[in-house]
Amino acid sequence: MKISKMKLVLVLLTSIVTAFAWTGSSIAQIGPPISPLPSADGYTMLNEYYLPVLMNEPEICFHNARRNFIKKELKLSAEDLRKASVYLRLQAGRATDEYKHPLMESVRELEKLAAKIEKGTVTSVKELDNTFARAHQSLSKYHYLKALKTWIGKDIHNTGHDIKAAVYHLEHALVWHGHTLETKTKTIIKKARLIAEQLIDKKEQSAKKVNMILNETSKEIEKMENSQKK
Repeated sequence: MKISKMKLVLVLLTSIVTAFAWTGSSIAQIGPPISPLPSADGYTMLNEYYLPVLMNEPEICFHNARRNFIKKELKLSAEDLRKASVYLRLQAGRATDEYKHPLMESVRELEKLAAKIEKGTVTSVKELDNTFARAHQSLSKYHYLKALKTWIGKDIHNTGHDIKAAVYHLEHALVWHGHTLETKTKTIIKKARLIAEQLIDKKEQSAKKVNMILNETSKEIEKMENSQKK
């Protein structure tokens, strides 16, 4: 499904307004003006300042889609999935070709699932759960790789945002896959979040600690990917 630039911007702006409504804040109070930028492949990108605010949008949409599917509100469920796919398109628009593919695979999978739900051909909620898990999995890997790149480039603020996003999506991927989080995994996620927040605030962090948490996060993502191949 081809999404026009205008439609993408409208959906994104709706998501942003909704997100800030939950927090009681306004966009004007916390950041620079929204500035959609045209990308080379015809999609629209948003000022990177706002991307961390939108991090939990797919998960909100996934829960809404699941609830509406169970309630037999199939059209609403499909709409929720397409809203989630917009966020992944946004991230794919910022990714290099090497990392764009898994994100676009998830976009196509979400849109295909939305079409099937509308036709009434999805019989099990498990199909939704597995699709949600794979979307989070692709986002987790993308943000981990991006964190590596920004860390090498000494952009500690964005390294923090990407570590935070990587473990956020890792945790949700595991949950949607039906895994019980192991104590070790919980500890790594907790440590990663702490270091991420410190990096976001531009507080001093030893390279050893950051490298260690990047390495541990990589192993957890790899372990999750391997478990899905069995």
